[in-house]
Amino acid sequence: MLRLERVNKYYRVGTHSLHVLRDIDFHVADGEFVSIMGASGSGKSTLLNILGILDDYDSGEYWLGDTLIRGLSERRAADYRNRFIGFVFQSFNLLPFKTALENVALPLYYQGITRRKRNQIAAQYLERVGLRDWSEHLPSEMSGGQKQRVAIARALIGKPRLILADEPTGALDSETSRQIMDLMSEIHQTGITVLVVTHDAEVAARTQRTIRLRDGKVLGEHEASMSNPRMAAMPAEAASTGASADAPAAPQAPGAEP
Repeated sequence: MLRLERVNKYYRVGTHSLHVLRDIDFHVADGEFVSIMGASGSGKSTLLNILGILDDYDSGEYWLGDTLIRGLSERRAADYRNRFIGFVFQSFNLLPFKTALENVALPLYYQGITRRKRNQIAAQYLERVGLRDWSEHLPSEMSGGQKQRVAIARALIGKPRLILADEPTGALDSETSRQIMDLMSEIHQTGITVLVVTHDAEVAARTQRTIRLRDGKVLGEHEASMSNPRMAAMPAEAASTGASADAPAAPQAPGAEP
């Protein structure tokens, strides 16, 4: 699906160069559910921008499918993003003056699809994330979890091969975070490749594999304890205790056009 080979990235700071990514090497196969973990300043955001074709790199190679992503024009970069990638952000990035339906439909506007058709498709995706009854609500009328579900529906509507999620649970409480990761697991089970950037070990434990960054370097790829893909859909409590997916459950205590 994607691979990086000795990718380096520098930023100019005054008269000096800051080496933010150092010989990054890893690959993500089609249909994988992978997390990238690292502390603040480890290079996670820079790496995500490169993977999302929002920023370029200075040396090495980044392959998305059979395409070398390097030095693309703005038009070609936008074309690859629209064709291959769906984005989910910590801050949701919803347009505040548009309804949930209009926010989800927005990517189809840029594909030239008529308003009636794109609203029909958007309603289907809102239903998929459990929010069809909220289609006419503005973001200000929704909870954080609902806004993130709208953002996920918007990411899916273009039928991407890859979902890039940047701290998708970072602004949510623990129960809502669990629900959002359940939804991410469901998306992964449809065959879409999902890559989640997080600092939360519980979120990373829901994925199949974790890539760890420190000071711009990959420390190593650690297979998650749940190597079975079905275990990515386990509740977070079971994942964190290493419970088997087949083990019996323990008894529980009682807008206008742009």
